[in-house]
Amino acid sequence: MSFLHPLILTAGLAALSIPVLVHLLRRRRKPIPWAAMRFLQEAVRQRRRRLRLEQLLLFLTRCAIVLLLALAVARPVLGGRPGSARPTVLVLAVDDSIASAMTDAAGRTALSRSIDRARRELDALRPMGGDRVGLVTLGAPGDALVWPPTGDVDAVRRALDRLQPTDSALTLAALRGAMGEIESPEGTPEDVVLRVVSDWRGADTERLFAGGAIAGVARAHIDPPGPATDRPNVGIRAASATNPTILGESGATALAPPTQVGVTLIRADTADERLVDIEVIALPGGSIAGRGQARFAPGRDDAQASIALDDAAFSPGRGGRVALEVRLPNDANPRDNTARAVLTVRRELRVGVVERPPLAGSEGVAPGVWALAALTPDARAGVDAFRIDPASLASLPAASVDALVILEPARLGREGWARARELLARGGLVAIAPDADASAPNWGAALTDLTGARIALAPGAPIEADTRLSTRTAPAGVLAGLAGEFGTLARAVGVRRMMPLEPGAESTATLRTEDGRVFLAEAPGPDGRGVVVVFASAFDLAWSDLPARPAFLPVMQETVRRGSGLGVDTAVTAGRSPGDDALIDRWTYDAELSGRPQPPGDPGARSGVLLGVGQDGVVVRSVAVNPDAPAARTTPADPDALRAAAQAALPAAELRLGAPGDGDPDAAGAIARATPAGDRLALALLAVAAVLAVLETLIARAASHPEGGLS
Repeated sequence: MSFLHPLILTAGLAALSIPVLVHLLRRRRKPIPWAAMRFLQEAVRQRRRRLRLEQLLLFLTRCAIVLLLALAVARPVLGGRPGSARPTVLVLAVDDSIASAMTDAAGRTALSRSIDRARRELDALRPMGGDRVGLVTLGAPGDALVWPPTGDVDAVRRALDRLQPTDSALTLAALRGAMGEIESPEGTPEDVVLRVVSDWRGADTERLFAGGAIAGVARAHIDPPGPATDRPNVGIRAASATNPTILGESGATALAPPTQVGVTLIRADTADERLVDIEVIALPGGSIAGRGQARFAPGRDDAQASIALDDAAFSPGRGGRVALEVRLPNDANPRDNTARAVLTVRRELRVGVVERPPLAGSEGVAPGVWALAALTPDARAGVDAFRIDPASLASLPAASVDALVILEPARLGREGWARARELLARGGLVAIAPDADASAPNWGAALTDLTGARIALAPGAPIEADTRLSTRTAPAGVLAGLAGEFGTLARAVGVRRMMPLEPGAESTATLRTEDGRVFLAEAPGPDGRGVVVVFASAFDLAWSDLPARPAFLPVMQETVRRGSGLGVDTAVTAGRSPGDDALIDRWTYDAELSGRPQPPGDPGARSGVLLGVGQDGVVVRSVAVNPDAPAARTTPADPDALRAAAQAALPAAELRLGAPGDGDPDAAGAIARATPAGDRLALALLAVAAVLAVLETLIARAASHPEGGLS
């Protein structure tokens, strides 16, 4: 026999001291003699034996009443789990993934039902008999909430009460790590029982159990998949802005297209056409920055939308950041209806044009003159462009510029290329065009090193082109915003000389010529931050007439605006790491940019905005943690696939698909019978206590009226 409330039993046993103290104190009283006492003493002596018997019965009856009440209120449990001769270590693995937020017709979540099932498992434990319990959650990255296993069942109940659905997919990572840490008391063999509580929605069970065998489990009870549901569910799969940086001065963005946010939605059902309303909120501040709709075509489970934003709604928060919170109307699962994208709001961009100052009396227009004119056509541009001598680039702090336009790469030394690499690590832009007066490039190796071989120069000297920019292929990458008008702008652009560029698999051929050669290529920096843009032609009319054409202004503006800051403010799916960064000292959630205070627990499990702070306290970068919408599917897993995957992961365990008590001929009855039998015993104890209470009243009355005795 064990008890559901051992602490109450302990308090009841402690209460036994009350009648003991009363009995002892009554015996310590000293009578004060007086003249007529000798007659009373003579009468007491005649009844002493009967009085002692009455006091002893009264004392024992009161102790029995206290003990029986304590046993009944502590709620005894008879029987227990199979193998009850040995202590049980129960490992509760509760599904708090994003799919557990799915609500039924009554509004209850799958997680609340899982918590109820987990509580029933706790009711059958025998802490007084050495049983222990540990609690592990399955929402990635997972958390061992109560570990190592403990006999304090109430602590596990309190942890269950605090559980909330995460925004991430199912994972067994925390469970695998915890199972290797179970330590049994020396000389005490234990029965390790794994209980996985889940509805198994949105789970890729084959991949979930594919991380290798889980050792140390004697028996495993895994919930079968829940019933199918017809409740519709739509989630946000991705949300991203066209610009990583917003120039905040009034009128500064007049030369740039409006910022847009692209949204990709996913749904569970694909039967009919459906329109979904989308709202974009600018945080902090909470102003509405844009509205739009996405259309699901019949038979499709995905839909896209592009929403133009009102830059006036942006009010920058910590580190000059703005979070765009994309919202959907509530449906069956509210956890996948919100996603974020983070932008940096700047007063202006600082761009260094790396070229020697033109010599007095030199013929023609220097490439840097064309570049500076395109970058700063007037005060509305929001770009501060200035010339930097190639020899001086090594002494320029990388943090002092947002972009470098290198027009004389052949004159750049090793220190200059190192400075360009530092700028990429900070998310800056490095744009390179060949030297106008060079007959052959000598910086191919430096380019390969800078881009990690994502863009390379083909062997050979600059070649004659005699072609035009293609108007049939829409520009990609940083120039994607010009797709609608570039055909008209590029129609008159002729190319006479160009470098042979070889973009790699991770690079983009942003512009091509009519004969298919790459005119402009871009690639991310070596560590995934920043962007390198390489022009095949110099900014010189002997190479191309692009600098003198209207297309040059939007090409330079778009390259700098959309290329500066790429990879600094990024997004990850909930449950995944934001990555390592040597510039970051710590990650911290920002409540204003997240839209709500972040609950305790692993920060990667719930959506929000993480800020990476350097040792100097300055915000270096941000990461928007967004819900794992595909993991919120409403379709339950296949039972046969679940059983096969679980058996492969638990080869040494006795596996049953179902909770103890759900048709289990061996284990089911023990737990199912344990609590009702204990309840009947508790009622019997209360009945006996009531009889003894009546008897105690009679004994007390007899003791107070010695002339009548017990009669």
